[in-house]
Amino acid sequence: MITAILLADTDLTHDGEPLALMRSDDDETLIEWQVGQLQQAGVEVVEVVLGSDAERLIPLVSGNDVEPIVNERWPDGEASALRVGATATPRNTKTAVILRLYQPREANVIKAVLLQHIAATAALSRPVAGDTPGWPVVIDAAVLARVRNLPDGTDIEDVLRDYDTLVVRIEGEMPDLR
Repeated sequence: MITAILLADTDLTHDGEPLALMRSDDDETLIEWQVGQLQQAGVEVVEVVLGSDAERLIPLVSGNDVEPIVNERWPDGEASALRVGATATPRNTKTAVILRLYQPREANVIKAVLLQHIAATAALSRPVAGDTPGWPVVIDAAVLARVRNLPDGTDIEDVLRDYDTLVVRIEGEMPDLR
């Protein structure tokens, strides 16, 4: 099974509104768009980790194979969000896609990393544009088990340092909405 952990527990805003509620030209919110892109890329289950404004976002991400998970400790940093999301993943998850909402990715980028990760049977994969490492990070079940127990004060970059990473070259830029 391929599961995504969408880290959407940020309190970042755009024009005074939560970043997750930023609307596209076709009136879709960023969080709805990103869930759709993950699904188009082949993700079977999406765990959406919410924190700030969770009550406003839950109705947007509750549906078939999409589960909102509230991280009560969201101000504590990324480790708590990763633990909450990883713990919520189905136990038969073989591959997990981790993505930060403020670094949105189109389905083609997610799918490229996912397919190369699976083909190479890598423990950990991530895209690189030019010399800049990006998102999503794709991990196997063993790395996912480690993320479930990530200590406070750490983030996914700490995990990345411990594994050989399959680098997937991506053309163009990878936006960051922070």
